[in-house]
Amino acid sequence: MRDEDRIQLEINISQPEKYQILPVSLQLLVENALKHNSATTSKPLLIRICGVINGYIEVENNRQPKQLLSDSFQIGLKNLAERVRIITVKELQIDQNREYFRVKIPIVTL
Repeated sequence: MRDEDRIQLEINISQPEKYQILPVSLQLLVENALKHNSATTSKPLLIRICGVINGYIEVENNRQPKQLLSDSFQIGLKNLAERVRIITVKELQIDQNREYFRVKIPIVTL
């Protein structure tokens, strides 16, 4: 509530009750976007959760890197990728450029 004018969250998943993903994975990715990006009223941070595309739920945010953030070792992302690999036998897919950071999490259809 406190940051509603600086952070925009879009969730676009039809019938989400039909799918499962690793517990806490969405939370980790949203927290990751908040940790690594600045957000202002004039340049809000946009986080999108979309799915289901080719068996994956997609979490994407616009990139607005924080200037004072120390180097990241990406431990959280590495741990998530390893859990995904062990549990689903699929790979976490990461795609990024100067404008966006996108992670695709494999789903399990119920």
